[in-house]
Amino acid sequence: MADDDRHFATLGAARTNLDGVGDGTAELIAQLHESGATNPLVFIRHSAREYGTTFNDLDNPLSEPGRDLARSLGERLPSFDAIHTWSSPSGRCVETAELIARASPMSVRGNRSHSDLSVFYVRNMRKIGGMLKHEGADATLAAWFEGRLDPAWMTPPDESIGRLKARLATIRDDAADGQLTLVVSHDWNLYLLRTMLLGTPFGGLPQPEYLEALAIWQDGDTLLACDPHHPAREISL
Repeated sequence: MADDDRHFATLGAARTNLDGVGDGTAELIAQLHESGATNPLVFIRHSAREYGTTFNDLDNPLSEPGRDLARSLGERLPSFDAIHTWSSPSGRCVETAELIARASPMSVRGNRSHSDLSVFYVRNMRKIGGMLKHEGADATLAAWFEGRLDPAWMTPPDESIGRLKARLATIRDDAADGQLTLVVSHDWNLYLLRTMLLGTPFGGLPQPEYLEALAIWQDGDTLLACDPHHPAREISL
């Protein structure tokens, strides 16, 4: 991505009502622990963030309430043998992962970041930033999922999900027995997983909340996934 493509004003505003943020994810992880799920991987959106207009959007950090929410989620996690976090290189994702892990009752393997967990498919940030400004996020993402965007602007969804799935498979292969793996990323990647992995057409579900999760785990020979909107279903990575 060229440097001059990285500078665009942030769209949106900070949420004022954060009641219940993280509750569903804490409950989901507790259920995975109680059921004895094998080496669960939990993919979540970062915590509540700032919306400064002078930054490239990916540079906007967590807000103070967002930091508190991340710590609170960590404190409520059950005790697997260890927690290992992965994240997008974006600072708000890295910080979310580190705050959750440090507040948890588990030993911490440390955080690793990778570009495959970022919005790597945005190839021309200036063009996409312009669409976001003039048409809005829903219209921009709908155009992407429906194949109406120039591939030079955004890598098509079927190629993008292949890269993301491959990274998640590698992360799962790296997991130690008894470990909880937490992957912190962005709402657009949860949209990608919902649409291309769980099969919900874009627009069929609300925007992913802060700290909303999608879980992947092994049950015998079967790989399963679920999120707040889908019961467990068989998937492949």
